Amino acid sequence: MKIKILLLTLCFSASTCLNAQNKGEAVAAGIAGAAAIGAIAFQMNQIIEMWELSATEYVLNTRPEISEFQVKLNNGFSGGTKWSDVSSLSILTFNVTYSKYQKGSSDKEVLMMFLDNGYMTEYGIDLTLVNWRFLKKEEWDIMMGLYLSCAIGFDVIDDDRVFIRERVKRKKEFANYSRLDTVINENRDTIIYGKSNKYVPIKNIRIGSRDIYYSSSQSMNSEDYAIVPLQKLKGDTYIRKPFEKGMEIIYNEKSMGIYLKETGKLVQLNRNVVNDIHTFLNN
Repeated sequence: MKIKILLLTLCFSASTCLNAQNKGEAVAAGIAGAAAIGAIAFQMNQIIEMWELSATEYVLNTRPEISEFQVKLNNGFSGGTKWSDVSSLSILTFNVTYSKYQKGSSDKEVLMMFLDNGYMTEYGIDLTLVNWRFLKKEEWDIMMGLYLSCAIGFDVIDDDRVFIRERVKRKKEFANYSRLDTVINENRDTIIYGKSNKYVPIKNIRIGSRDIYYSSSQSMNSEDYAIVPLQKLKGDTYIRKPFEKGMEIIYNEKSMGIYLKETGKLVQLNRNVVNDIHTFLNN
């Protein structure tokens, strides 16, 4: 890989004439369009290589005792929704796998790359606008616990187990549960959940669009099982929990937010990235 990869700036425009075109013009336009798509795909590959190169160099600089490792960018590109403006990205995450033969080190870590505005220049990445954080499994599990307590409204993890909650509507059912948890929803309604005696390992939980659910290829018929619903919040509502290393965990609109005190910036990990990281560190 090249140490510095110049970004390709693709500027093209297309205008469609309302008048009839002949067949030759149509074919030429099709070829030009295909070439443009190919060029964009090439540019994206170059950008991904540049991101992964920066992460690889950071691992080399900070893990000198490691003789063999792999670095892979998580898909999802948290903080940005379109490829058309990669400079708007605020965070990227990389799965780092170390050689199983290397003693005295963690087998896996997640490397978080926090990006300040303007980090992408015509010459590549401005590393003065980048902050890095390594996360081990134990640290990630703490983050997930904090996120879940914010996202649900109460703690659901007990000794690496997540107990399934059932909504309780009648007082006479209270005695059926070892614990009751109360949540006030966005309409100020009180919802009561009972802690059942059924639980799943924390490694098998996933974040869905509405619930925390259990998903495992080893489960019966590989079905997904809801554990407890996520809180519904208004778009301008945030729930926060302090975390170590100068970070806070934020829940807003179902995403995992991370507030980095060093830069005073709030970034978001979308559900796909959260699930990818959780699966990676727990398998």
